[in-house]
Amino acid sequence: MDKNKMYLKCKVCGNDFDFFTDLKDHLKNYHKLPAKTYFESNWKRIDRFDGTKLEYKTFDQYTTYDFKDKKNYKNWLKTLSREECGDYFKHKLLQYCDLKNLEYAPSQVECQTISCLIPASSMEGFSGLNYNDICESINLKTRFNYKNKDIPLTPIDQIIIDTREQKPFKFKDRIVIESKLEYGDYSVHPNNKLAVERKSLIDLFGTLSGGRERFEKEIQRAKKTDGYIVVVVESTLNNMLYQKQKFSKASGDFIAHNMRQILRNYDNIQFVFCDGREEARVKTIHILGMNENVFNIDLQYYFDTTWQSL
Repeated sequence: MDKNKMYLKCKVCGNDFDFFTDLKDHLKNYHKLPAKTYFESNWKRIDRFDGTKLEYKTFDQYTTYDFKDKKNYKNWLKTLSREECGDYFKHKLLQYCDLKNLEYAPSQVECQTISCLIPASSMEGFSGLNYNDICESINLKTRFNYKNKDIPLTPIDQIIIDTREQKPFKFKDRIVIESKLEYGDYSVHPNNKLAVERKSLIDLFGTLSGGRERFEKEIQRAKKTDGYIVVVVESTLNNMLYQKQKFSKASGDFIAHNMRQILRNYDNIQFVFCDGREEARVKTIHILGMNENVFNIDLQYYFDTTWQSL
């Protein structure tokens, strides 16, 4: 029996369910059991590294994650051989993609926000395998080429800034032209397919919560003309997930969930997280210089693995 499906069999009465929501309603209405109580009592799980009891938070987390935190996750991996690490990553990728019914392997940004996975670049470090090769060995498709890190750059002489951009970056050494862009905030030409959209952290929370519908319309508008949007965030991903300042009622996990959904629904958008506004400005120039090469490159992976050497 598939491991994810196994958890959908009620251990109280034996009924089978196709979806967790149906099982959850069944437990509540027929057995008067909260999901947390049911799973922690009937499907006891322990941390692979230190043996502590795992706490139920969500169905996805409890049934796929083998550790209480990422620290224990990485400490456990250090006890394995490279081959064993590779086998574990393959198992987890298959388990997660089956659970979510995904056709493509998660990107670097997605992996960083999924509890049972670690970044694609970290999987490579522990296993000694390229992420493309890991996924190919289990017949899992990837959207990007993880083997090509030598991306040619086109010199940028001028940058178009959308007239609606409220806090534009400063580009002292380049010609700056204000013009209305159909999507995004920065481009090298009004009709260029690639555009960068700048987001502060508070902007990102607004866009991926209450502003999600409007944002998706922008992505769809770009798609109609073969346009591609790279969202450059003036914050690290960790700051988004574990923000010290509360931006809205939305949690970092909720924003990450919505971001993953957008990345899976559209193939003409990426998110790049930066350590502050200046890094976001520099990476914006770099991305624009990569031009349409961006379409085949996992940008967060690219910057995570090459940025210090550029």
